[in-house]
Amino acid sequence: MIETELRYFRHQLSQRASAGVIAAGSMRRLDQLLLRLGKLEGVATEEIVAQQHLIHTDVRKALSWQPIAQLQAQQAQGLKLGSDAPAGKAASSSGLAGGLREDYEKAIHLAQARQATIARWPLEFAATAAGSVERQQILRKIAVFMRQVPVAQRAALIATLQRDIPELASYLASATIARNVQLHAKTKEQALQAARENKQPLARLKHEATRQVYYYPVAANVRQRFPVAYAPQTPPKQTTQGGWKTMVGKDQHFVALQPRTLQGFGRGRDNADILPFETVSVDLVVSDRLMLAHNAGTDLATRIGAGQQVPVSAFKAALADLDAMHAKKIYLVDIKTANLTFDDHKVRFIDVDGRINWHPAKRQAFGYTPAWTTPKLHKAMHDNRRIAFQASDQYAMLLSMIRASSLLKSGELPQLRRDRWIAEYVRPEYRDHVRSLLSAPIRVVEQAEKQGQLLPGLATLLAI
Repeated sequence: MIETELRYFRHQLSQRASAGVIAAGSMRRLDQLLLRLGKLEGVATEEIVAQQHLIHTDVRKALSWQPIAQLQAQQAQGLKLGSDAPAGKAASSSGLAGGLREDYEKAIHLAQARQATIARWPLEFAATAAGSVERQQILRKIAVFMRQVPVAQRAALIATLQRDIPELASYLASATIARNVQLHAKTKEQALQAARENKQPLARLKHEATRQVYYYPVAANVRQRFPVAYAPQTPPKQTTQGGWKTMVGKDQHFVALQPRTLQGFGRGRDNADILPFETVSVDLVVSDRLMLAHNAGTDLATRIGAGQQVPVSAFKAALADLDAMHAKKIYLVDIKTANLTFDDHKVRFIDVDGRINWHPAKRQAFGYTPAWTTPKLHKAMHDNRRIAFQASDQYAMLLSMIRASSLLKSGELPQLRRDRWIAEYVRPEYRDHVRSLLSAPIRVVEQAEKQGQLLPGLATLLAI
């Protein structure tokens, strides 16, 4: 009985302290209750004193998260102890009253010490080298500290530190995901086993504290790209939609997509063919109305519209992956600036569901954007000519590179600008070939077919 009462009142008091609302009358009543329980049930005085100490410790910790100026003002005003006592009866100046005064003094001391610690972090961070062990230790120290910060103050503190420690937000987000996975490792394995037994592609787990649903792919090759995934609850800053799906959520890790048609996503396409290619963003269908994908950055069309250039060197990894896909007879078909993204490190391919796996005896339907190919190339692709698919991908990729690095909008490609770009980025022995590919791609296709060989890869053509 006593333990239950103590826990309940300590919880109530802690809640009031967290909200900055400490009622002296409630504090006094709590002490009286403890004394009464002690007399009725024979609890030793030492135990009551120990419980009082724990209560005051809780109050000090909770108070210390308030602004220092606010605490000092409250301390200066004084605590009106016994404000709810009957008229004519004054509250005692000893015992609990003294304890409350000490609570404010200790809370101010704690807040000042914490503020000094927080102020040191940016200085310590600036003194370390990028990617160093010391820098990771500082980020880890901040992440541990953030677990103690009340939710109401956490966002403001992160925003303040973010100005001097740019890596902090992404580190905290990844640390949170990793911690959630670790906390539920056993449950996760149980969910995965149940998914395997029921022949389901995904295991689902809801985090009890955050109510966030996490998805764990069953297939080992998919888990390499999606160890864990979730649907962001934050809507994108601007409405983004493609031909058949709309972005409904976005954070620094994932984007959530919904279909624009009643048909839905179904089971989604098997992505085993593109999983090995790191610059290709893979979709994960978790339900008929929800698809998840990694946040690959801002699409190039948006960046061009905002006047943000993309360096040609950022395309290097994507070109290597495109050449490797072509070697495996995988063609993306609908390459364009809207389907390429940049995350300040490298360019990536997105929205690749319309790709084809070419086979000489099998014609396949495919979608395309007329502005990013030519009518003759499209006809050759419709006739299932392999080199036409390769040329179309290369043609669209080159156009995207030129426009993103030169800030040219769709429909703009002055010959002078094109020739300057070729002279700067294309190897001398391939400049005529690239010029022909951009001006008359079908001729390049016909010439390669006569010679019985595929086109050289873009990574070979360019000097980046």
